[in-house]
Amino acid sequence: MMEVTAAVILEGNRVLVCQRLNGKWEFPGGKLEADENLEACLIREIKEELSLSIKIQAFLQCIDYPIDTGTLRLSVFQCTILTGEICLRVHQAFQWLTLDELAGVDLMAADRLLELNKLNFRL
Repeated sequence: MMEVTAAVILEGNRVLVCQRLNGKWEFPGGKLEADENLEACLIREIKEELSLSIKIQAFLQCIDYPIDTGTLRLSVFQCTILTGEICLRVHQAFQWLTLDELAGVDLMAADRLLELNKLNFRL
């Protein structure tokens, strides 16, 4: 099983999504490394990919998604930015979107399964 993390980073009533090189959008995050917990993974990945320091506020959801090599387990956390300005290192673009706007973007399949609603977090 491949374990990955994702950050639902909130700013006001908007959520951050980043565009991969294949044109699809995702919640930023990345793969768990050996001897690393989920929270440390997410903090490291956001620093590496976006040059941001984040605060993890809450665990939102865990999604198991079938992939060619088995299963991808996506652990999703609600976060806020502590310091830094977004500097894209692996993505080609980013957007701050409302929940309504989010429905109109081409999200990665596993990210699409994330139930973003006001029951999961407050906008």
